[in-house]
Amino acid sequence: MSLLGLILLVGMLTAHVLGQWFVRGVEAWVQRVPIVKSVYLTLKGMTDLFNYRERFGQASVAVFPFPRPGVWALGFIMGDTPRAVQSALVEPTLMLFVPTAIHPFTGYLAFIPAQSVQRVAVRPEEAIKVEFSAGLYRPAGNWLVTSEPSRSSGGG
Repeated sequence: MSLLGLILLVGMLTAHVLGQWFVRGVEAWVQRVPIVKSVYLTLKGMTDLFNYRERFGQASVAVFPFPRPGVWALGFIMGDTPRAVQSALVEPTLMLFVPTAIHPFTGYLAFIPAQSVQRVAVRPEEAIKVEFSAGLYRPAGNWLVTSEPSRSSGGG
């Protein structure tokens, strides 16, 4: 078993260290070729959009009044409002991404007062399914039950 462990360790190190070094080298070379650079960066950006687990996996799901009081929206707490924006506001706010139904990964970035944000007991993957099905998909259980009081503690 120790030989197998050694082989796995060498393989992991090679893949992660040498593999990343190789990929960075190829990307640096590609970015020096003008036309190839623009095509590569466009394709890379498009594939990054589809990595929703990385984008939303750490976010908390919340409901909040949007776009006006009395109308509620489902969104993702992406973190605290940046200091430059927060300094211009009177009360603590959170930065929330509000996806638009049916069009994946497009939406609004809203700065919502922390006291108006209610976290709900649903996983981000389930909330994405609700959004992108335009409400046709419904998670099991009481998913709209608030899970904890909101504070300006960021996403996650």
